[in-house]
Amino acid sequence: MQYAEVQNIAEIFQNKIDYINNFDGFLNLPVKIERLEQIIKTLDLKFNSIDIDSPEVLLNYILTKNHYLLNIKMVRTLLSHKKILNLESFERMNYSYILSTKIQEMIDYIESNIEEYIKTVYLQIDNNTKERIDSYIKLLNNEDLSLELKENIIIKVNTIIDELTLVNDSDVCDLLYKHLKVKPTWNNVLVSFEVENTLNAYVIGYLNSISKSEVFSRIRMTPDKIEGKEKYSALCTTIIYQSGINIEIYKLLIKSIPWRYQTLDFEKISEDRIIGLIENNNIKPSVESYKSLKEHYIGASIILLERNLDKYTELIDELSIDSDDLELILKSIKIGISEKFIFINSCDDEIILNNKENAKMVAQLLVDFETYEARNTLKLSLINNINIPVTIRIKIFNTVISLENKGIINDFLDSLGGEFKKITDTNKKATLENNVLNRKLLDNLDHLNYISSISEVRKGLRVNHWRKE
Repeated sequence: MQYAEVQNIAEIFQNKIDYINNFDGFLNLPVKIERLEQIIKTLDLKFNSIDIDSPEVLLNYILTKNHYLLNIKMVRTLLSHKKILNLESFERMNYSYILSTKIQEMIDYIESNIEEYIKTVYLQIDNNTKERIDSYIKLLNNEDLSLELKENIIIKVNTIIDELTLVNDSDVCDLLYKHLKVKPTWNNVLVSFEVENTLNAYVIGYLNSISKSEVFSRIRMTPDKIEGKEKYSALCTTIIYQSGINIEIYKLLIKSIPWRYQTLDFEKISEDRIIGLIENNNIKPSVESYKSLKEHYIGASIILLERNLDKYTELIDELSIDSDDLELILKSIKIGISEKFIFINSCDDEIILNNKENAKMVAQLLVDFETYEARNTLKLSLINNINIPVTIRIKIFNTVISLENKGIINDFLDSLGGEFKKITDTNKKATLENNVLNRKLLDNLDHLNYISSISEVRKGLRVNHWRKE
């Protein structure tokens, strides 16, 4: 090194350059600095390791002339040589820290060999996970980095991208979604949605994360308009029809939708999602939506009605409530008694009477809540309905004491059968069990002059008829 011609040295070490590159004491050889610089330049050495106590001039030379390999040890040594090494920052946010050193020669060298730096330095530091957002974005937007390496960076770094608009490549955006490294905002989802006017698998996978969806559920989209169109309208519609979103996640996400819909293609939405939309008040309470829901889903229209009772009681004449609807209304625990009677009184008698369950439930309501009124025609039909328990029918009859038509009373008593039927035969003396209900019935018949009197006997209450003239 000291006496041979530099060109001869190059020939001697032609196939053994690595020996010098790995000789960390090379800069401390007893050779003139200028000569060592000439040897380094001629052999184009790339030191893999170097003694930190080497002459400052030579350390500066290999730094400024890029005569070093990009590895953790060399980069750390040269930063230490510059007396600016902050080991914590170096290990936690390596790229950001190097940029902050303002050592332009090193920065330029790294930028020119960015893939090598990422492979041999950046990804090799275990704790290198806290990149500053501006530096992180710079890496993700670097066109000289392969998509594979960018994904490795995304996997390693815990930094979350707040604004996806800062990322230039949609493929990188997909990777950020894939690894849940995007801040959950609807603006960020919109950025990816507008690329293809749909939600791709990466975004759907991101939305299906419960930790993200819970955040989304607390962020309501705004009905802002851009160039006359609602900013989030198309995105909301896509979410509504998106079958790839888990149902529990779906129910969380739709909490963010600010609109109510009257016309949806219900055939493309599963029943559990429709119920979620109804419960979240995303379905507009109208006659059209009620009829459409009824056409496609059993009971969904009643769930909508339950949540919008005031509105639908106003529209009751337009709803065309049928017996199936009424049955669900009567069974509902969310619809009050007063509203149930509104629907009962809006229906034709046939709708009630042609459904055994409806007839029984209406009869029971009339007995349990005597303060609510129903049509006499309905009551008269119910008291003759053999599907309704006798006690219930008698109680209803006792509320219609203004009856004066003997034929109607005859029909009623005949339908009850047994001893009750005997009351219609003036030649027989019927005897009923002595209880409050039967006594009230007979008192009413007496009041109507249907019978002449009642006698208490050992076996019960005897019915007395008027004597024949």
